[in-house]
Amino acid sequence: FRVHQQVIDWSKPFSPGGLPGSAIGIDPLGQRLLRWALGAWPRMRFLNQWLFASWYAGLVMDIVPGLFCGAHFVVEQKVARAAPLNPTDLLIVGERLQRFWLEATRRGLAMQPTLASLFAAAQVDIDHPTVETTLLGRAEAVSKAYGATLEAPVRYIVFQGRIGRAKQKLTSSRSVRAALT
Repeated sequence: FRVHQQVIDWSKPFSPGGLPGSAIGIDPLGQRLLRWALGAWPRMRFLNQWLFASWYAGLVMDIVPGLFCGAHFVVEQKVARAAPLNPTDLLIVGERLQRFWLEATRRGLAMQPTLASLFAAAQVDIDHPTVETTLLGRAEAVSKAYGATLEAPVRYIVFQGRIGRAKQKLTSSRSVRAALT
């Protein structure tokens, strides 16, 4: 909840400091409702509990686009699985991932991070559990199923995404590179 409050930029369609609200993949009515709900945790809890907001968001942002993409992929830590990657290794992974993303774009493909399931599964492996502690049982089940599907513990997954042909060629909203200072 707090992460979404911080990263969604409702004011700019091309945001250097966050993810534009118009780029998250929800219809305009859903965007207005989400913006309102992110104003206070009780609102978000109410929408999730009674109006199935999280189910709807997952459907329109993950499930439907995931069914129509070209492929899903996972970047897994390869280093003997002894310890988490150190910051230098993570920068190298990020550099290679960026090159892959740029090459995909050059070839007319669109790439989209798909991190919701990874974040949900990771809740059991971190010291900062979800805001709603009653959901930890579900998070444990997601983590177990996720790890079994990928045949790797969640802590070794560095990135995941989907790739395919873009639905539309012109982008009306997206995150952009922050200015160098």
